[in-house]
Amino acid sequence: MNRPDFISHSRERVRRLELFAEERRLQSELQSERLWLFNPPLAHCSPPSRPLTENTIFWKKKITRKEMVLRSKRMYNQLSEVTRRREEEKRKAENRSNRLKAQLYKKVSESRTVRLRALHTVSGSEVTGQPEGQRAIEECEGVRLRELHTASGE
Repeated sequence: MNRPDFISHSRERVRRLELFAEERRLQSELQSERLWLFNPPLAHCSPPSRPLTENTIFWKKKITRKEMVLRSKRMYNQLSEVTRRREEEKRKAENRSNRLKAQLYKKVSESRTVRLRALHTVSGSEVTGQPEGQRAIEECEGVRLRELHTASGE
């Protein structure tokens, strides 16, 4: 095993590996300096006392608990499931209010038709100075108004 060419090639490979390692270290230092120069950290940070590496984390402002909660809430509210559920609830509420409005309209129109029928059936007969038709209308309206108030929950 006395081969001088093998030993010289081995020493050459070791020297090349050392040079590559040195070049990588220099490149990382240069990169960290570039980062420091062109992307300075926050103003209250002092320059690094040791050379920066890719793993160096610049000190940032501490985040308070309140800020973290607000950030989490904002991110949660932006989720597609949450926005979809909120829109669905809004649609359901709108449908409920439309149904209630339709029922109210139906009752009002029924009371109007009852009043008009009462006018046409008993027109002109007077008892104690008030037309009978008018008294029937007021009674119907009073009953309908009470029904409307109980139906709407007032």
